[in-house]
Amino acid sequence: MSTCNTVFFTGKFLSIFLSGWLSDRFGRRPVFLTSISIQVLSGIALAFAPNMLVFSTLYVIQGASDSSAYLAMYTLGMELVGVGKRRIPAMGIGIFFGLGHIVMAFEAYLVRNWRHLALATTSPGVLFVCFWWFFPESVRWLLARGRHEEAEVIIKRVAKVNKAKLEQETVDRLFKEGEEDRRGTTYTHIELFRTFKRTLITSILAFIWLVNAMCYYGLTLNAKGLGGSLYLSFALLGAADIPGLLAAAFFIDKFGRRKTIFVTICLGGSLCIASGLIPESLYFVTITLAALGKMLITLSRSVLYMFIVESYPTVIRHMGLSFCSSVSRLGAVITPQILILGRMYRPLPFIIWGAVAICTGFLILLVPETLNKPLLQTMEEWDVVLDRKMLGCKAKKHKEETGESIVTTDCSKV
Repeated sequence: MSTCNTVFFTGKFLSIFLSGWLSDRFGRRPVFLTSISIQVLSGIALAFAPNMLVFSTLYVIQGASDSSAYLAMYTLGMELVGVGKRRIPAMGIGIFFGLGHIVMAFEAYLVRNWRHLALATTSPGVLFVCFWWFFPESVRWLLARGRHEEAEVIIKRVAKVNKAKLEQETVDRLFKEGEEDRRGTTYTHIELFRTFKRTLITSILAFIWLVNAMCYYGLTLNAKGLGGSLYLSFALLGAADIPGLLAAAFFIDKFGRRKTIFVTICLGGSLCIASGLIPESLYFVTITLAALGKMLITLSRSVLYMFIVESYPTVIRHMGLSFCSSVSRLGAVITPQILILGRMYRPLPFIIWGAVAICTGFLILLVPETLNKPLLQTMEEWDVVLDRKMLGCKAKKHKEETGESIVTTDCSKV
């Protein structure tokens, strides 16, 4: 089982080399729909794998396509809404992810044959084919690529559905702002590290997500190590995601992204350690502490997703998100190996996850807050924000100090 989990998360890690670049180059919509199609097809084929080599190959493909589809969908959801509504897609996607955990536990309980289970869990994905005809592209991405006609069609359709009055002057202004900087430029992963502050923020966000993933998947995959029923433990740990995400929807706008991540990841790490030190015979105490710990880790994880999306400009947003996500998969890859340490001393994996989480929480305080800030569009806007706010540095003299403003396109009122 540890080998299978490692193979799956290796696929997620490998997705870094294509998904982010493809999404920022060709759009969120085609990457999501193509990835979900590959995921469904590889999942169905997985059920008929004749040997371990074929199984592992298909499982790597599943891991890579799963990560690509999720990140493209998440990025698109965040880019489709305005400043005050970003918590809705961010937390909503996470809630359905938690519901999927619960459903998966019941499916696994009822369908004990793994081949039949693979078919039962992946076949419904065929329904996503219907999305091809009405799934919109990100307006922000279209504007960043200079594809104004397509963006205008979507903007007008959204305005019509929302029964909002849309002046042509407003549309023309969106197209004009920053047009020269945004048209057709293709970026690579080098842009994430071109300057010291870009390297610093990318490294901090990626490392925090790595530790968070290690704790999240460690608690999830170690459901059996908590004692009691494997299926019940897995379902309860999945259910723990939901109240955490509902709470996050409140905390992120009340206290900001950074403070929410800092408090929840540190408290979650503490409860993780506590759940490991409780005797296995006290199952309900153990599962309660583990569920609370996972709820807090999930809360920090969902806010971290949102925080990373808000921290990068549109032209490299998915690239930055996919890079940080892929680095986090290293944490998920080594998690099954850390679980093996529990054979020597049961609390050891919990102590490792909790201690690292607590120590890592402080790093988030070095990154600029994004609460109530419009999503950045260009690399220039990103550099200005980093120069002004990264590590609490004082602002340098930028154009806005001379009366010129840095443009941030906000379509929230459409």
